[in-house]
Amino acid sequence: MAASYFKGLCEARGLADVEVDSAGISSGFWPIADEALQVLAENGNEVLSGTSKPLTKRLVERAHLVITMTRGHRDIIRRRYPEATRKTHMLLSYIGKRKDVEDPVGMPVEAYRKSLKAMEPALKAMAEIVADPKVRFDAAG
Repeated sequence: MAASYFKGLCEARGLADVEVDSAGISSGFWPIADEALQVLAENGNEVLSGTSKPLTKRLVERAHLVITMTRGHRDIIRRRYPEATRKTHMLLSYIGKRKDVEDPVGMPVEAYRKSLKAMEPALKAMAEIVADPKVRFDAAG
């Protein structure tokens, strides 16, 4: 949900060439929750992918930033891919918060709305950083 919303923010800022992807630390491909689809549609966002996918070394290598929803996920990624430590951050850190985004999986649609509302300021802050012409990401990520 966060990646799809972020991609929409980038496109609204004329940053259609920004690549946004979503992957999880668990193996397996899971369909996106109907509630997440509903909340994205309510906000005019298209879904990047209808299923989840596992984070791979290749995805990490290609990424300029690796954003996590939780401290636990951030720490796991940093342990698995130590070369990605400097580019792996918790989403809410972009608004100065050191807390996790609550996972609404299995909850009613209102929990998904609440989750997106909690993420929205950080996603907007990230979009502003990416849009800033003074900020450059090197090709190696």
